[in-house]
Amino acid sequence: MKFEEALYIYNGCKKKVFIEDISKIRNENPAKFRDEIIGNLYCPECHSPKLSHHQCTGKPDYFAKYKKQDHKEGCIFSYNEASQTIVSKILNDENRERLANRLKNFLISLHTPDKIQPHPLVYTKTNSKNIKKSTNQTNNNIVINYYLPRKRITNKLSPEDIKETKIYYGDVFIKWKLLQNRYLLSISNTKNEYICSLFMSSNVYSYIDNKFKSDMKCSVAFFGKLTKSQKDGKIYYNININHSSEIQFLEIE
Repeated sequence: MKFEEALYIYNGCKKKVFIEDISKIRNENPAKFRDEIIGNLYCPECHSPKLSHHQCTGKPDYFAKYKKQDHKEGCIFSYNEASQTIVSKILNDENRERLANRLKNFLISLHTPDKIQPHPLVYTKTNSKNIKKSTNQTNNNIVINYYLPRKRITNKLSPEDIKETKIYYGDVFIKWKLLQNRYLLSISNTKNEYICSLFMSSNVYSYIDNKFKSDMKCSVAFFGKLTKSQKDGKIYYNININHSSEIQFLEIE
């Protein structure tokens, strides 16, 4: 399994770190990476298995757990990934507030070492099954937990990232533009490098919190499936936001 966040514990410091930050340290300060980073990264959820940093060519960098080290029972990463059927069910949940809360709480969890319970990206499915014990037959509920697929958009997007519906997120710079009958939200990283484009109707835009309707730096999470287009030799990743609950923002410093 690949990770894009980790818990960093070193010399009294305990904080969430992101893959692009560690990649930058590894490239720009190898000595610091060797002395302060290696061996001090842990699962961001259960804080148990140590994580190693993997530097890649032609694809995004990632964290992976040490071999023979396991996640604690109940850790989100000890569950199976939700199928696209489950993901579609959540995206089309009639309770739109529940979907919005998932995204909002997920953003909050990324910026604090504390846990949010229940985990916003866990989907719990309960099946009723008849089980025979000797001559007695009892009804038992089987509870199965799944984690929702996600992708950190500031850690490079690739064709692999557009095959499935998932949650996309990151600390980014947003810029709005009004087109003929809809709004374009252009997302770039803090270096002003283009990442992707989001489109929404004027009606959806009207439900966006006003404090996020200016060009600004913020944390964003949105739910959907990216598509890819190409113009003048440049690749663009696009997504349609069909309801305001499918995108959430969080103020950051």
